[in-house]
Amino acid sequence: SAVIFLHGAIKADAASRPKDYFYLVACVIFSAFVSALIVEQYARAVAAASKRRGSFWLFGMGAPFRENPRRYGGYVVHLGIVFIFLGVAFSSAFQQQYQESIKTGEAVRFGPYTAKLASFGSEDMDKPLETVNDQKVWANLELFKDGHFLGLLKPMRVYYPSSPEEPSYEVAIDSSLARDFYAVLAAFDTSKGTAILGVFVTPMVSWIWIGSIVLMIGGLITLMPVKRV
Repeated sequence: SAVIFLHGAIKADAASRPKDYFYLVACVIFSAFVSALIVEQYARAVAAASKRRGSFWLFGMGAPFRENPRRYGGYVVHLGIVFIFLGVAFSSAFQQQYQESIKTGEAVRFGPYTAKLASFGSEDMDKPLETVNDQKVWANLELFKDGHFLGLLKPMRVYYPSSPEEPSYEVAIDSSLARDFYAVLAAFDTSKGTAILGVFVTPMVSWIWIGSIVLMIGGLITLMPVKRV
């Protein structure tokens, strides 16, 4: 039933913004095509190197990078760009935003996640603002998914003497390869134990950073000296 519900939700969302989904599907198809070409070219090079040396293919996996670093380093660069494209496409298309009021001890659902406001914390709140560098207030949020504890988040508000009416917001993040969960302490009343939370659930953000790292590694490979065989 959950799969049917998810399928229906995606279908309805696609119908409401067909252009976004068209670009998303095009990006996925293009990325799959480029990735398949890169893997196919690399596999051929590994097979050829292993055949020349009469060794197991596993020992030839580094040969293409040593023998032609510019070409295969360039492939790694392209693979990094593919990761970045996918990360940007999915994070833009499927980001979910929530804003909920919550009380201390209460748990609120944000899509598939549940956040419980365990308590508030503060620093230097009993001192005049002009006598300290800053004053901090944060919410201690326990994050769960399917009953499993994911971690403790601490979205924070920081007040400075120079601009007490314009506090800064420090976002709490729980990150994984699949998604990032961002929590913002939009408003609070510690005397009543209440808060308003702004939450963003954004898929595949980590792949943007992974793609950037892969891209840099590919650039470094292209600078390797060529090993003549």
